[in-house]
Amino acid sequence: MNDSSDVFLGNVELAHVGFVPIATCHWQGMANILAAHGIADAHRLFGLSWGFVWTGGPILFGGGRWARLLAELIGVVVEEISVPGGDESEALETELSRQGTVFVAEVDAFHLTSAYQDREHVVHTVIVVERTPDHAVVVDTMNRPEPVRLSAVDYGLLRATPCEGRIDPFKIYVPRGMATARVPDAATIAEAVLADLRAQAPLDLAALDRFIDAYEDMVGPVNVCRAAAERHQASLLFDRLAEYGVPGATTAATALRELSDSWYMIHMLTAHPDATGERQRRRIGRLLRQARANEVRLTAALTDS
Repeated sequence: MNDSSDVFLGNVELAHVGFVPIATCHWQGMANILAAHGIADAHRLFGLSWGFVWTGGPILFGGGRWARLLAELIGVVVEEISVPGGDESEALETELSRQGTVFVAEVDAFHLTSAYQDREHVVHTVIVVERTPDHAVVVDTMNRPEPVRLSAVDYGLLRATPCEGRIDPFKIYVPRGMATARVPDAATIAEAVLADLRAQAPLDLAALDRFIDAYEDMVGPVNVCRAAAERHQASLLFDRLAEYGVPGATTAATALRELSDSWYMIHMLTAHPDATGERQRRRIGRLLRQARANEVRLTAALTDS
């Protein structure tokens, strides 16, 4: 089977639908594309790494290494593409669709059937099954898991409207290589994940330390949901590894879920109206330091063997 949109236009049943945590919907969308091409349990294959990147400012990113490991281990290459404007986006997407390529696009949830509809401008993602100069066919796997045809004007509004959480304009995720992808055994996956962790943990911790130190002087909310999301996906991967008998995977999955919950709690607390108060900021500072300690503890448990 090739990487064509035929698998979706043919009304393939979606494998991964329903609620997912903040900043993980793009993985859910891509998991459905992989699943439609015969890759089983795809949603639990994206959490191949977790880490930190901080470039200054209020956003603490995850490590962002999952795509490299996905390509190396499974053979699926995910292109993350951003273009500066609507005209470039239309040209790119219509060409991809002409080639039969299905992709995931960032959109504004304000204009979708969702909890944010007509209330808040928040970044979300949809699967784009078809894109022409006249229309787009999209699937929102979290809120409305069925193909919906939108006019080019309405789709353009989804793509172009500024919204909370959007960093790169007109961003899309394009998975390729599903036809020849192969999922290795659980032991091989675990070995690659732990090798990445051993190599990158010191750099990740240094980035986290810089962020925590800088938080003392930040004004306004911080955004740590991407770090939380990576740990959520990694917990799903380790659940999968545990089912295949990888030693210690169950304990790691539990620890990763706890870390994800901690980072999501910090994310929500800093968005609270009282987050700029001195008492609340001290509390958030303590939570950041506790999360760091738990990160160090988990890394040591996984890499000291």
